[in-house]
This record gives sequence, C-alpha cells and structure tokens, in this order.
Amino acid sequence: MTRALPVVLPTLLSCLCPPAGAQVSVGPGGVRAGSTVVDSTGVHTGRTDVTARGVSTRAGGGRGAGTVIRTNGGDRRVDCAGGRLTVDGNNNRVSAVGCAAIALNGNGNTLSADFPAPGRLTVLGNRNRVTWHAGPRVRVGVSNLGNRNSVARR
Repeated sequence: MTRALPVVLPTLLSCLCPPAGAQVSVGPGGVRAGSTVVDSTGVHTGRTDVTARGVSTRAGGGRGAGTVIRTNGGDRRVDCAGGRLTVDGNNNRVSAVGCAAIALNGNGNTLSADFPAPGRLTVLGNRNRVTWHAGPRVRVGVSNLGNRNSVARR
C-alpha cells in the first residue's frame, strides 16, 4: 500500500469529504480529514477500518455493540469489549476475546474464542474449526448449524 499511496492519495482525499471547517492534514501518521485517517495500514474512520486484513465495522460502544469482519483469508485478533462479533467470510483465522456473542457465517475459518462472561456461539458455515474457552462457571450456548465443523471447548 505504501507504493500505491502517492497514486491513490488524490482520489482518497477527494472521497474523504470532511465536514465543513474540518482540517485536512498530512504528516508522519498519514492523512487525516475530520475523523478519517489514511495511513500505511489502510483507511480508518470512527466505525470502519479497511486494511489488508479486510473490512471491519463497529457499532457504537458498549454491550450489544458489535464488530463485523467481511473478508476472505484474513488473520485477525478482536477484543469485543462485551459486544458481538460476526465473521462473514471464508478461510479466515480469528482470535476473539471478550465477546458476548459470536456468529461465524463463512466456510473454512479457524476461530479461537475466550468468553469471560456468559455468551453465545453460533457456527452457520461449513468446514470451520472452532475452539473456545470459558471459566468453569461461565455458560456459553453453542449452536453448530453447518456441515463438517469442528467445535470444541478447550
């Protein structure tokens, strides 16, 4: 992405559309326009990150808020901070902590999850490998609705 940045930069700047009065700045940390930042890892707004690992979106903060990963072949670590995680993609490797609920909707994914509090794990795709951990008194509801999935508590 670093080599492409000089070519893509004018287009990105024209698309940022900062609010009236917002400053556009260019510095060692990348280009900033309002709450949008374009740096060496990708494009980041207050709610969406577009990086080489894929697209990740977040709802507002707090319990019930969520992270959505829409990519194929990504490698991600996610701290849900009590919210939800949805993986809509194939052949991803995801490590998740602190989720209240996880929905794995793709195929061929590897998911490792740690539940610090009661939660829900739903596997809707096929050929996924899921391992999850929770304390001895933490209940996690698990649904495996796909085919040839491996879902195991570790």
